[in-house]
Amino acid sequence: ETTIEHEKGDETTKYNGKSLCTGQLIESGKKKRVSFLDSLRRNVEPGNPKDEARDLRVSQSTLENILFFAASAERGSEHPLAKAVINKAAELGIGEGLSRPLVPVEYFQATTGTGVQCDVEGHTVHIGNRRCLVANDIEITEGTFDAMAHLESRGQTAVVVSVDGRTEAIIGMIDQAKDDAALTLNVLQRALHIKVFMITGDNKRTASVIARDIGIPPDHIIADVMPDGKVDCVKRLQEEGEIVAMIGDGVNDSPALAQADV
Repeated sequence: ETTIEHEKGDETTKYNGKSLCTGQLIESGKKKRVSFLDSLRRNVEPGNPKDEARDLRVSQSTLENILFFAASAERGSEHPLAKAVINKAAELGIGEGLSRPLVPVEYFQATTGTGVQCDVEGHTVHIGNRRCLVANDIEITEGTFDAMAHLESRGQTAVVVSVDGRTEAIIGMIDQAKDDAALTLNVLQRALHIKVFMITGDNKRTASVIARDIGIPPDHIIADVMPDGKVDCVKRLQEEGEIVAMIGDGVNDSPALAQADV
């Protein structure tokens, strides 16, 4: 969760404890308004994921097998979505020290903005978004897109688990914004007159639900964006004369963070 704090006295905005010095930016002379471009990356807290698995084939044993494949593929990853998959598997007794331990994988490959792939016990596993399906020519089983749309309409990130070239399950993940997120954004937009944008790799449906809940205008949502696209968004605002402060996770967002003024 992005942490943003505003101190009324000196017009300082803080991100994770670091001052963004909003007042100084406003006085810099480049422009009286500051654009604050925020990826609003959301973490699923370890041990407390709000997620849902929808098995397209309904069978409990199949669901357990798919979560075994997915958790094995994601083991060791620090990505918040990976942690949620592992936590969900653990609820069914799948994981380190549980009734069905995870196994090492082979040929692991992660593609930024798409997903991961590897071999688990001789089966090829892909975990990712729609771009992952297209890039790897995955067979779309009946109900896949309906399940994704259902989860996304509720503000969840729909992650597709495919085994041996066909979709097998959708895992929907969501966590709530911090209690003060809406208030913080309200201060930025109304008190400091800073334009706040959400720029995210999530799809438009998911992004719209989150943005609505925390008070970001619909026309300030930029969704389905790859890391290079975030750089382009920052550049576009800068070319319009805006001073851009970018907040991101430092991994996928690092090129845009480097391009931003703050």
